[in-house]
Amino acid sequence: PPEFTLTPSSLRSYVLVVGEAERLPQLVAFLQGRLREGDKVMVYFLTCACVAFYSATLPQLPALRGASFAALHGKMSPKQRRRAFDTFAQQQQGAVLLCTDVAARGLDLPDVDWVVQFDAPQDPNAYVHRVGRTARMGRSGAALLLLRPEEEAYVHFLAVRKAPVEPREPEPSAPPVAEALTRLAVADRAVMERGAAAYVSFLKAYQEHVCRYVFVFDKLDLGALASAMGLLRLPRVRELGKKRKRGKGSWVEFTPAAQVDLEAVRYKDKQRERLRQQAKAARAAEEESARVAAEQAAASEKSRLEEQAAAEAAAAEAAAAEAA
Repeated sequence: PPEFTLTPSSLRSYVLVVGEAERLPQLVAFLQGRLREGDKVMVYFLTCACVAFYSATLPQLPALRGASFAALHGKMSPKQRRRAFDTFAQQQQGAVLLCTDVAARGLDLPDVDWVVQFDAPQDPNAYVHRVGRTARMGRSGAALLLLRPEEEAYVHFLAVRKAPVEPREPEPSAPPVAEALTRLAVADRAVMERGAAAYVSFLKAYQEHVCRYVFVFDKLDLGALASAMGLLRLPRVRELGKKRKRGKGSWVEFTPAAQVDLEAVRYKDKQRERLRQQAKAARAAEEESARVAAEQAAASEKSRLEEQAAAEAAAAEAAAAEAA
């Protein structure tokens, strides 16, 4: 593969290696500190669904409530992207842009202080494009890459690619996040659905990493990931089915933080909830209609069989009488 361009001397690059349960708390603590300093931060995620989920939840966490957040990903309309770009670009200080690689090149975002890669890019060539959003036009900047312990070989890979990173110590007082995410999911069906979609999209995207010898899907703790995201249940996906088979990967262990009736979780948006209830009522009516039709058909068939049996019995009696 082509050699990486050296990262500029004005860029300080760090790596933070923490387990699955600590990744989100560390991100939240980091953002809290940077926002307190008035920094502008870009945070990269692996998929559009991940950006949608975290943009719906991170601003609601107590540690980040009131901060300026914007989201930018490839499934947004051009108008939505422009609005997100302007929101972040026009903020003088203390702002966060959650994004995918759609924001890795071709965008002139001024005065970005930090680039955080919560998920490493699928294509390692995108790494330098991502960090290139800061330390531009003579300004200094910094970048932070989060890795799981089983992904730490990526540090050596980056060094070989002439994009070295320095180790960074974890934030000492990272707030708990998983239970707060669970509460948000219980309070709003939209959050619950976005969490499930983000989880599924992440699993699928993770398997498409170019550096598969570093980002090994079978080493992912899928249960811990679901817990860290505050999911209320494990989504039904093919990747989980493979993991659940004995002898193939590890068994998925997951217990949600809250035991709730998923059907009872409502949308906060009253119109969406009204439409859901209407659709639910329509499905119930269809099921009841189908049940009644099935019962009527069964009764009709039973009556036909009884009539047929009676006719056959009468014919047999008549034949016996004639023979006598």
